[in-house]
Amino acid sequence: MSGNPYTPPNAEVQDAASDGTVLKRPRQVVHAVRMLWVSLIMSIPLSMREFQDAAAEGNSGFLFYFIIALYAISVVINLYVYRGSNWARTLLLVFNILNVLSFAGAMNEILRYPTGDLVALAASMALDLAALVLLYTRPGALWFRRFQL
Repeated sequence: MSGNPYTPPNAEVQDAASDGTVLKRPRQVVHAVRMLWVSLIMSIPLSMREFQDAAAEGNSGFLFYFIIALYAISVVINLYVYRGSNWARTLLLVFNILNVLSFAGAMNEILRYPTGDLVALAASMALDLAALVLLYTRPGALWFRRFQL
């Protein structure tokens, strides 16, 4: 130590080393996104059935563009959830809440679907809800929080 009391300390200053655990995507998030992709693919035949029913009634123009827009939004949300965007996870939750509410409101019409369509619809919704559970519980939830710190 020098004799000058005003000499700054000679300690080396740097950021703490990261162990990499925060940056690594948890398996639960990977599984959740896979479930979202499977759910999206499972819903394509259901959407085609809805489109064919609307085409038979003569009002399929708007529905076609609406279905394409929904699938495009779903693809974007899946990609951004995989990348770790919290806004996409929140938007996914909101869309699933709206989806459950719309199906609850149209239950009488949905129960008239063929059995195969009902099973596909139930499986698709179950996959979406299971994916949400994985995304909103540990360690998935902690991984999404890394951007909020």
